[in-house]
Amino acid sequence: MGKRKTKQKVIGLAAESEDLFINAKTKLKNKNLDAIVANELSNFSNDIGKVWVLGEEYCVELEQKPKIELAYDIISVLLDNNAI
Repeated sequence: MGKRKTKQKVIGLAAESEDLFINAKTKLKNKNLDAIVANELSNFSNDIGKVWVLGEEYCVELEQKPKIELAYDIISVLLDNNAI
């Protein structure tokens, strides 16, 4: 998808059990993404989570909190970094 984009912004998700940042940065580059949300697999079965939002020039750690609050924070980070 990212390789075919023209004007669109493409955000990815890296759900990893190991090497979270290495794998997220690799996906960001290889898939030509504007940003990626890195998430440990252990977060999936919980109502709370912690994620990192990565772009080519930034990495923002979002504190552990309820997932609905994380969703708003992710959007804020993406807006602040012109990723969307």
